[in-house]
Amino acid sequence: THFIRSMNNSGQVWAKKRKKYGLEDKNPTEEGLAALHTVLERDGHHLWRAALLYYATWKATQVSFSELFDDLGQFLDSEEDRWDYCLRAKRGLSDSSAPGGLSKDQMYLTGAMQILEERKTVDPCWLYCGKVSLADGKRLCQEQTARVADLKYPRFLLDVDRYRRLLDEIVVSNNLVDLVDGPEAAALATSDKKDASDKKDM
Repeated sequence: THFIRSMNNSGQVWAKKRKKYGLEDKNPTEEGLAALHTVLERDGHHLWRAALLYYATWKATQVSFSELFDDLGQFLDSEEDRWDYCLRAKRGLSDSSAPGGLSKDQMYLTGAMQILEERKTVDPCWLYCGKVSLADGKRLCQEQTARVADLKYPRFLLDVDRYRRLLDEIVVSNNLVDLVDGPEAAALATSDKKDASDKKDM
């Protein structure tokens, strides 16, 4: 994801003129894509790492390093893994025994959620026209500012319908319908699931 977006970016008019084209922070989209594509074709599609990074950085603002280490024990048995999450959440602090943390790692989940909200209409161009945010990618492609003729894409984006279906599966598998599509969509999904289960039992 990072490599292909970087390669496509080098041929765009904004490559060295981000300010001129009013481009916003690309990192939430960059890391959100990485989080989604890591689990895209994995059984279960679980976004547990992105979610745990978000939780750890949030919890770090309330507790010390050692308290965060103990708290993460409810999710992780491995002390080595817990140590790694604590280091990421507390990096850059002069006193890790005090509450506080680096919120940067929250962008894996927030970026993924932003992409999932657009999944039903998302165009590959928006995601891979360069190292830009989802909103900027959408704007640049729709305004025809982006050069799209020679863009490179990962193989799983060659079939856009299948890609969107996989994103749908990620939403359902991670119980995100309510957050991404709203309560009404969540209620409908629950009803459809119940109907399917009832038919199976008949």
